[in-house]
Amino acid sequence: MMIFLSIVDLLDGLRRLLSSPSEHSYTFIGIGTSFSILFEKTRNGLRISANGMIIDECGPADVVKAVIEGVDLFLGSTPLPDEPALTDLTNAIADFHSMFSMMAVRHELPNKEQC
Repeated sequence: MMIFLSIVDLLDGLRRLLSSPSEHSYTFIGIGTSFSILFEKTRNGLRISANGMIIDECGPADVVKAVIEGVDLFLGSTPLPDEPALTDLTNAIADFHSMFSMMAVRHELPNKEQC
């Protein structure tokens, strides 16, 4: 059950980071775990790091696409949660997809080179 709450937190946190000019970073901490990952805005996009080590830096649309694909893959192989977690998850996914659609309209689609 905690994984679904963590997915909601990740989607909502990244959406806030990418859609708000005043947000400069977002630290995701998995619920019930010690796992954390830091997303920081840079001039070229987002820097992703964990435990003080940079994992990658890529464009926002690349991150959005990777997260959507990862969530879809995970949910396609896992039984869905019960209410109210299902409603929260459904809303977070819809909001995240909506942001991706707006990025596409603004021509911020992923480059050919993915993260």
